[in-house]
Amino acid sequence: MLQLLPHTGANFRYQVSGTLSAEDLVRFYAALNEQFSHYGRLTIMVEVTDFRGYADWSALSVMLKQEPRLLWKVKRYQAVSNQRWFRFIIATLNVIIPHISLRAISKAS
Repeated sequence: MLQLLPHTGANFRYQVSGTLSAEDLVRFYAALNEQFSHYGRLTIMVEVTDFRGYADWSALSVMLKQEPRLLWKVKRYQAVSNQRWFRFIIATLNVIIPHISLRAISKAS
């Protein structure tokens, strides 16, 4: 499930838990692109709890097509997660993608 949260200006907020459907992702990318068109490069803030992947191949396909396009729309990505593997991936991406500040912290239980 993906839930968009109230966001203002160049700050884009959402929550992720469980599995993501193609519908979730289409809605997410549309909202993110709309905000980018008004404010330019965005700061993304996400809370990830018990993420289990993509619901099916169509959801994965949406992500794989849209995610590379975000590289030029994001200036900062901040995540709070209860999953160590997710935080590790964000830390690794922070080294690989130098023009975006990527940070992930542990969610207190």
